Amino acid sequence: MNNLVICCVGDGSLHPQWLEGQKDFDLFLIYFGGQSGLYREQCQHYAEAKGSKWQLLSSQIAANWDWIKEYDAIWLPDDDIKTDAANINRIFALFHQYQLKLAQPALTPDSYISLKITRQRNWAQLRFTNYVEVMVPVMTSDTLEMLLPTFTLNKTGWGVDYYWNKLVRERGWGPLGIIDAAAVTHTRPVNPEGGYYQAMGISPGQERDEIMRRYKLSKKKRHYGAVMELAGRAVKLRWLPYIF
Repeated sequence: MNNLVICCVGDGSLHPQWLEGQKDFDLFLIYFGGQSGLYREQCQHYAEAKGSKWQLLSSQIAANWDWIKEYDAIWLPDDDIKTDAANINRIFALFHQYQLKLAQPALTPDSYISLKITRQRNWAQLRFTNYVEVMVPVMTSDTLEMLLPTFTLNKTGWGVDYYWNKLVRERGWGPLGIIDAAAVTHTRPVNPEGGYYQAMGISPGQERDEIMRRYKLSKKKRHYGAVMELAGRAVKLRWLPYIF
């Protein structure tokens, strides 16, 4: 399988850690910092541009679609994600093994976590859900092609992930997945009232609520089942609400 990681990176990006060890993926870095050429030698594909994550991903994926579409799976993490090459390889391996169309790695317990459903469950290989977060989504190239127009529905990406579930499931491609056996660490807190959002005069909550209203979406997050390791083999379980 051909796998690709696409990441918008600044001067403090953690992506060099992702290169530690043997890689089963290529790397496309979109650099928005101030030191031209800073990471050019660390990746197979490289671009420099200014903008928000989803604006940059939208424009760069569209501009390079002729070769991006040849990859079987594409991961779109933020640049403040702590992990290594072996774990990224495992994300892709489990994504392919369970024939997912849209998924994400779980977040380790020491991560900055906004939504409980994304927290790692140490008893599971993965959980089948109706939700993945915009922070670290992994998808097939045909899913990416379908979802690409949603990347610029707003500036922050908040709320767009709820819409993704609707689009994927309407195609009959669901459920989505959260991969617990290859969790990553989110290292920076999210401050919806400050930082980039404040500087741009953006309210992430308002952008999310507008998406929810426009597409008549529900904030309810559900588990549909899980895969556990029992006696050395993977076993699929139906949804057991009391253990989630």
